[in-house]
Amino acid sequence: MDDDPVLLEVKGGTARVLAATKALVITWLVQGWGGDVLLGTLPAGEVMRWSGGKLSTLVKLPGVECVDDGRSIDLACCKLSFDRM
Repeated sequence: MDDDPVLLEVKGGTARVLAATKALVITWLVQGWGGDVLLGTLPAGEVMRWSGGKLSTLVKLPGVECVDDGRSIDLACCKLSFDRM
């Protein structure tokens, strides 16, 4: 975990590590449904999800190395149904 990008929680001037990723870089964070946090990564082309105290892969985008911002993901192309999450 020393070199892996981490998801931090900052409260009252104190930071704590919530989770480490295997990605090289976390490129963006966005608040998702029900308080979940979504993370874009590179070079694995994954969108990760922090939910219920756990970090998991939401989707791996075949052929995509870098998920660099929220506009890079065409969810309709990925055929994801967020209603089932």
